[in-house]
Amino acid sequence: MKHKKSPKKIILIILLYMTIQAIIINLAIAEEVLLPDNLVIETEFQPGYGLPVGKISIVQGDVIIMHQQIPKGYPAKKGTHLYKSDTLFCLNNSRVSFEFNDGSILSLGSNTQMVITESIFNASKRRRALFLRMKTGKARFGVPKLSNYNQSDFKVRTPTAIVGVRGSDFIIRARKLLTEVLTFQETVLEVVNLFVPDVMPVLLSDFERVVVEAEMLTSVVTPITAEEAEAVKHEFIFDENQDTTDESLTSTDSNNSTSSEAPKETDETEETSTDIVIVPDDEIVDPKDLEPNDADTELNPSVNSTPTDDPEPDLQEIIHEQIIKSEMPGLPGLPK
Repeated sequence: MKHKKSPKKIILIILLYMTIQAIIINLAIAEEVLLPDNLVIETEFQPGYGLPVGKISIVQGDVIIMHQQIPKGYPAKKGTHLYKSDTLFCLNNSRVSFEFNDGSILSLGSNTQMVITESIFNASKRRRALFLRMKTGKARFGVPKLSNYNQSDFKVRTPTAIVGVRGSDFIIRARKLLTEVLTFQETVLEVVNLFVPDVMPVLLSDFERVVVEAEMLTSVVTPITAEEAEAVKHEFIFDENQDTTDESLTSTDSNNSTSSEAPKETDETEETSTDIVIVPDDEIVDPKDLEPNDADTELNPSVNSTPTDDPEPDLQEIIHEQIIKSEMPGLPGLPK
């Protein structure tokens, strides 16, 4: 005769499982971000290639920006522009908030490294394509929904997952072997497990959580409470009205606060200027000549710190759709 487990034992098992999961996640996000050994920090900021794709809003602590394959770093300040292929290093006890041309707001937490793989926004052509690679750390994303756009792609790639977005407020915590995604209100995401890409993506909606661990199936989607969500949000600087006081953080600028409200849905009839020039497909340059290799931030010592043959800014901003999809696989069934 089989002995049935008592309710108390079942509760203890569940609590033990949740505790183990919490320990794993805490360990997973504890990796410290270090600058490349041969990176030279310059005090005077130099623009990157092409036209700006975003701008720094708020900085606390030490945040370094590195342009594509150039062994020079620049301290981030309020108003500093961001460019395609830039890498952001948000170091220990530091935070930063910035806004892209499409109105998306991002806030990086302590010990986070992120690469702007691609950023295209053209309101007149109704086209958005923004791809980010998150090496490690934690970040909050506020992505406005762009209705009736011909193309609206926003994807974040971590070492274990790809998160596809349409209009959302969510957090990603990532490390080499684990990714955790938490959603807030009015959010729809699709999460692809890079270790089992043939399995259908996991769909997340409001106030939910999922974990994607290396060599494992994606975890079961679990709910989070509104109180838990609010507690997590305090790790990030997301708007000027937020209380950002933290004894472990030192503000780099007493005026480093800006009006970075939660993103609003773009008015379809509103005329919005764009920095992108659309050219015919037969005139698009080969992206292989423009894109960094897979090791986005592994500097090549042979690269001259003042590169020559700077590509035309308007062409550099355009990447053929098929090449983009090969880098960031398409996610089926994303909501419009």
